[in-house]
Formats: sequence, C-alpha cells, structure tokens
Amino acid sequence: MKKKFTVAILGVGARGYAYGGIIQKDENFEIVSICDYNPPQIEKANNVFNLPQENIFLDEDTFFEKKRADVLIIATYDKFHVRQCIKALKLGYDVLMEKPVSDSEEEINTLLKTQEETGKIVVVCHVLRYSAPYRKISQLLKEGAI
Repeated sequence: MKKKFTVAILGVGARGYAYGGIIQKDENFEIVSICDYNPPQIEKANNVFNLPQENIFLDEDTFFEKKRADVLIIATYDKFHVRQCIKALKLGYDVLMEKPVSDSEEEINTLLKTQEETGKIVVVCHVLRYSAPYRKISQLLKEGAI
C-alpha cells in the first residue's frame, strides 16, 4: 500500500493557496494543517481545505511547537523563508519552499548545514520557468534570436 503524505502549509496567500489546491487533488497527499497571520486568508483557505479548528494557526510560534505533518510548504514572505525552513527541518519536516531562498550567503550556508545535519529534503519552487513566456524566452535564446 502506498503511503499517503500529510502536508501543512505555512502561508496561505496566493502561492500557498494555489499549491494547496493542487495538492488537494492528489490522492497521495492530505492537507492536515495551515498557518497564516491573516484571518481572512485562513478563512478563504479553510473553506477549501475544511480542516478542524485545532489544525489552523494564526501564528507561527504556536504552529512550530510540534511537527504537524510529513511535509511543510513554506509560502510566506521571502525574508522569513530561511528562518522558517530551519525550524521545520529541525522538527523533522521535508520542505517545499517558495522562492527565493535568500539573498544572504550566510543564511543559505546555515540552511544547507541544517539540511545536511537533519538529512531532510528541501525543494525550492521555480514554477514560472515552465510558463509560456519563460519557455518562449528560452526558445529564443537557444535559437540565437536574442
């Protein structure tokens, strides 16, 4: 029997909400918890994800008190990504993180060290590279047009 992975989403704005919608359609995954500081965003997301109130969080400190799923999607403000990812790795999450990771070499090195120490997986989303405009630009570059 194939394992069903549980998923928590930190940040249910545009990206987190979109990833959740995609994941919810896949029978191999189950969204079990969400966290966002914005009550209207939480309400909008939970109208789709339909989670019990005890699995919905309005602050990351409470959310990070324990591990809540197998996988954590981090779709918060860019400046929080590394700090939140390090917390997640130390709790035992595998992480899908919205880009960018960081503009700080020191932060990235700390994240890499934590990932190596924990042995957990960090995947960074680069979904736009597959959209039509980016594919066209890539094609033009390969053809030498630009």
